[in-house]
Amino acid sequence: MRAQEERLYALIEPTVLSLGFDLVCVFLQRAGKSTRASMQVLIDRKAGSEESGGVTLDDCAKVSHRIGGLLDVEIEMPDAFDLEVSSPGADRPLCRERDFVRFAGSESEIVLRKAIEGRRRFVGELGGCDDGVVVMVEEGGIEHRFELAAIKSARLVPQW
Repeated sequence: MRAQEERLYALIEPTVLSLGFDLVCVFLQRAGKSTRASMQVLIDRKAGSEESGGVTLDDCAKVSHRIGGLLDVEIEMPDAFDLEVSSPGADRPLCRERDFVRFAGSESEIVLRKAIEGRRRFVGELGGCDDGVVVMVEEGGIEHRFELAAIKSARLVPQW
């Protein structure tokens, strides 16, 4: 995550946790010529939660209301922005070290900031993460190790 997203994550995580959810990721999209700025907040049920099922529309509305008020008070945004709170979905982004640990054994796609041997995109099974190094095993048993800081984006590959 970028520095501003990290600051926002740290600001809103305690509120999201107090409402019974985990904060997955925070994404900022800058305003364009024909669009407003937007902040996407992805939430999920806490691991081991007694609640069954996924995140509901009511859950998203509750979290949006609480963090919207917090953001109005705590940060100064020069322009208006749209706040979107949603579940991470089947192609869940992997944003923090704990995500790579939690989803070890799952198929994922990793896109690097800079190419390694001419490649930026890798698809394979996550082997976990330790001390900021993500392990991925591609088809054929080819193992790769990536520093978290080198990863531009990472997502689970939905299994249909």
